[in-house]
Amino acid sequence: MSKHTLQQIFSQLDAAAIKNLRLPLPHLKALEKIVACRTATLGGHAQYCENNHLNGIWYNSCKHRACPQCRSMPTEEWLINTKNILLDCPHHHVVFTLPSELNELWRYNQTIMTNILFKAVQDTLKKFANDPKYLNASPGILCALHTWGRSLSLHPHIHVLISHGGIDTLGHWSAPKKKCLFPQKPIMMVYRGKLLSLLKQAIKSDDWRYPPNHVEYQLLNLFNKLGR
Repeated sequence: MSKHTLQQIFSQLDAAAIKNLRLPLPHLKALEKIVACRTATLGGHAQYCENNHLNGIWYNSCKHRACPQCRSMPTEEWLINTKNILLDCPHHHVVFTLPSELNELWRYNQTIMTNILFKAVQDTLKKFANDPKYLNASPGILCALHTWGRSLSLHPHIHVLISHGGIDTLGHWSAPKKKCLFPQKPIMMVYRGKLLSLLKQAIKSDDWRYPPNHVEYQLLNLFNKLGR
């Protein structure tokens, strides 16, 4: 079975199909860049040896951060750099998700919802890290946002890498007080509460955009339902 690249798939879309996707402007720009990457659309460049002999002619890259052809080397460099800054200790991988019922809010308020998601995750982890029952120290935390699932469906969530221990107020390394770093059920409950609290504040701001057929009292009812 032959493999298809993202560029080949996007190139098969005509203007009408792209319009029906109803994508936001940044997504449309990314699609345009990926389709044009390393084609005559972006022009080309020639490389010569020291004796002025032509070595070859190549089409230019789009250098867009969403382009698979352009991101392989930067991705590898990011992995190497990230590995070098990790603490020399065991780490835990934790995933914080956004309920699918809030996907429509995400589509209309991506910047606000992204900030809320990160803040809810960080505040939750800090609350448990500062608790003397669990750690009472500052662990190393690395967060990465993913907005799509394996099936390319909208699925905003944050992957967290957190060190098994942290630095206390005296600058000493502090190991977790319990066998597990933090208890799963309380983490879930606190995160849920902080996320919904931040959302209730956000929908009252001037920058908030209500999706069609959504009003404030409907969202508050939804938040209360999710809270239960």
